[in-house]
Amino acid sequence: PGEEDNAVFTQPALLEQVADFWRRIAERYAGEGPWLRFELLNEPVADTAAQLNAFARRLLAAIRPSNPTRIVYLTSNRWSNFDTVPEVEVPDDRYVAFTFHFYTPMLFTHQRASWTRLPPNMPPVPFPGVVPDLTGFVSRDHFAWLPPGTELSAARQIDPAFARVAAWAREKAPGHEIHIGEFGAYIGGDPASRRRYIAAVRAAAEREGFSWAVWDYNDTFGVRDRGGKPTPVLEGLFPRP
Repeated sequence: PGEEDNAVFTQPALLEQVADFWRRIAERYAGEGPWLRFELLNEPVADTAAQLNAFARRLLAAIRPSNPTRIVYLTSNRWSNFDTVPEVEVPDDRYVAFTFHFYTPMLFTHQRASWTRLPPNMPPVPFPGVVPDLTGFVSRDHFAWLPPGTELSAARQIDPAFARVAAWAREKAPGHEIHIGEFGAYIGGDPASRRRYIAAVRAAAEREGFSWAVWDYNDTFGVRDRGGKPTPVLEGLFPRP
């Protein structure tokens, strides 16, 4: 608790503990209907894709004796990133599906989020729009940094990324569900930009035939505020006529 630790990917004894955990979970819920699905691990970070692929194989082997036809979600390395999708190994198992997360560009979706070291007084980053001069606010070595003047739009960052995942799915995983398990925009962005971004990601997912879930319900990315009122995220998902 409180620590990020990827030793499970390199220590066989730990992997066997996790496999036994999933074996017991699978046996406990084997009688449930197909509405129940398993996701092996949220946003894994292994040193290599090969380690994550081996992890998935071992856990599938623990689940399948009691749940031969239950959908099990696999994902990509480094926080379920779109960029690492090509490294995912597709097992010979018709009942696996794939879940990936999308927050590109992070400079927009996580602007002013404290845990990302994007300061609360940084200039606003619009969507669509161009990246402002962030000198003195965001360093060039920050993981979310983009050059000033970079165009932010569905055509530049969203649609091509979804098209690449769709091409991978057609070639490597035909017939398997692709689920966008998380996307969203932090409360630090302006409401209109958040609405437009959310609408653009949903449109891209549905254009490619992907199912989706937005992050989250009523926290800083929420579809509702703490009082239950709709936020720009919900309005972006379901715009009023």
